[in-house]
Amino acid sequence: MKQYTIIKPQSHEEWLQHRGGGIGSSEVGTILGLNPFETPYQLWRRKTGKDGAKEETFAMKAGHFLEDGVARFFEDSTGYEVDYSTSGDWIAIDTEKPFLRVSPDRIYKKNGNNCIVECKTTQKKIDPNDIPLYWFAQLQYQMGVMRINEGAIAWLISGREFGYKEIKLNEEFYTYMVDKI
Repeated sequence: MKQYTIIKPQSHEEWLQHRGGGIGSSEVGTILGLNPFETPYQLWRRKTGKDGAKEETFAMKAGHFLEDGVARFFEDSTGYEVDYSTSGDWIAIDTEKPFLRVSPDRIYKKNGNNCIVECKTTQKKIDPNDIPLYWFAQLQYQMGVMRINEGAIAWLISGREFGYKEIKLNEEFYTYMVDKI
């Protein structure tokens, strides 16, 4: 049962404004203390306007540019159909708790059901059985907000190695995250 609204802003700046009105999936790992790149205190300062917006680094920009490539590797490796029209700046907002906001990288079909694929680029070796916890939290949050039961994290390591991990929604963990927000 769909309990979210999709907003498709006219510009990236408008998307950023909508995103700033709540907690996004890339922020959940920070709130839980799982993000090695930002502390909960730094996020709080940024969200309350005490500090400016996070500067986009080259690595962040490259990650955005390479999402389509990672999605294509995922599609090629799994045979699942990725919906490339789901790329870009859009937001799903929970209708009951509108501060819960997500912008998944891509949606794909598996056995006729919508699933989420979160696309990552990294230089670190990734063990599919021990993926970074902030990646896991990000995907769990996206699936929970959109009431999607399955998803995957797909990654490209230094442009030379591809991997992915399919993950089911853990309702208990999702509830835990929402309670912490």
